[in-house]
Amino acid sequence: MLDVALVTEQSLLIKGKNSKYDDSDDILLRKALLERGLTVARMAWDDFSIDWTKIKCAVICSTWNYQRHVNAFVNWLTELERSQCTLVNDIQLILWNIHKKYLLDLSANSINIPNTYFVSSRSELRTETWLNLFGSDSIVIKPAISASAVGTVLVANFAIFQQSIETDIVSDREFIVQPFMKSIKTRGELSMIFLEGVYSHAKIKKPTPRDFRVQREFGGVQEDVVPAKHEILFGQRVINTCAKILSMPVFARVDVCYDNDSQLALMELELIEPELWLQSSASAVQRLADCIEKVHIKTK
Repeated sequence: MLDVALVTEQSLLIKGKNSKYDDSDDILLRKALLERGLTVARMAWDDFSIDWTKIKCAVICSTWNYQRHVNAFVNWLTELERSQCTLVNDIQLILWNIHKKYLLDLSANSINIPNTYFVSSRSELRTETWLNLFGSDSIVIKPAISASAVGTVLVANFAIFQQSIETDIVSDREFIVQPFMKSIKTRGELSMIFLEGVYSHAKIKKPTPRDFRVQREFGGVQEDVVPAKHEILFGQRVINTCAKILSMPVFARVDVCYDNDSQLALMELELIEPELWLQSSASAVQRLADCIEKVHIKTK
C-alpha cells in the first residue's frame, strides 16, 4: 500500500517541466517525505484507473484543472471518501472552498472582504447599476468557481461592460461581482502561507503596468516579503475563523490586499491546490512533511 499520493492532474505528469505551471512544490515535498521513509508517488486525480483504496493518504498539490471539471472533481472526492484514503486538506474543507460563497461565511464571522455580490446568470449583469452600486469607476467580474484568474474581467465603463458580457463571460456560470481594489495595482496582493494554523512565509504579487491580474500567467511578478505584524494577525484571524466554521487546514494560503478604504481585506482563502512556494522556505518544506507524516501515522 502506498503511504502518500501527491495529487496532481494528468497533463502535468505528461508535460513535466514543459508545463507552464511550476510543480516545484510537489518535487520538494516528495523528497522530504521520502527522507522520512514514506512511500510517495505523484498521482493524477483525473486518472480514473487508480485504486484509491490502496493509498493511505492523499495530498492535493496541483489539481489546477479542477475548476473546468467540477462535477468530476466532486465525484472523485466522494470516491476518495468511500475508499478510506485520508485527504489533506480535509474533504469538507475542500468542498466548502470550491465555491467562492465561502467568502460570505467568513464575512459573517467578521472577516473583512470586498463588497461582494453573486449573480447566477449573464443576464443579471446587463445593468448600469453595478458601477453606481459600488461607488467605483471599475469593477471585477469572475466565475464563482475559478482559479488563476481564468475568466476574470475588469470593467471600467458601461460600454466595455456590455461588450465583455458578450465576448468574455461564459453564460452558464455563476459570477462574483466586486469593486476593483485599486491597491492591487500599487501595493500588490499579499499571499501568506499557514501550516497547521501557524504563519510560515509570504509573497507579494504584483501585476504588470498593463494588466490587473497578479498571476504569472498574465505577467505578474512574485517576490518574497516579510508581512507587517498586523497583516499576519489578519491572516491568523482568517485561519482561526476557518477552523471555527469547519476545521483547521493542514495548509492554507491567505490572499489579502488593502481595500478602497485602506483596510485589509481577504481576497481568497486557498485550501485546495494553492501554490505554497516551498522553495522560499526550507523550514516550511519540513514542517509540511511533518504534518503529513502525522496524518499518515493516524491512518495506520
